[in-house]
Amino acid sequence: MGTDIHGLIECHDLCPEGTECNTGTTLFRAERDYRRDAVPEDGDWRPVWTVMRTLAAVHGTENVRLVVWFDE
Repeated sequence: MGTDIHGLIECHDLCPEGTECNTGTTLFRAERDYRRDAVPEDGDWRPVWTVMRTLAAVHGTENVRLVVWFDE
């Protein structure tokens, strides 16, 4: 991919949608997005979806979220 991707998988409570916070010079906003809107299930991200399904089986789907950010 041409874009550097950083992220983490959280298995705990999330900030309410629309919440904003500053970390240094970076503004973060909690928003809901769906993976099917961004990338296909059978593409390069397939291993990520496999891990997330496994975590959801252990922790419950409501407790697993993927958090990513993209460098410009």
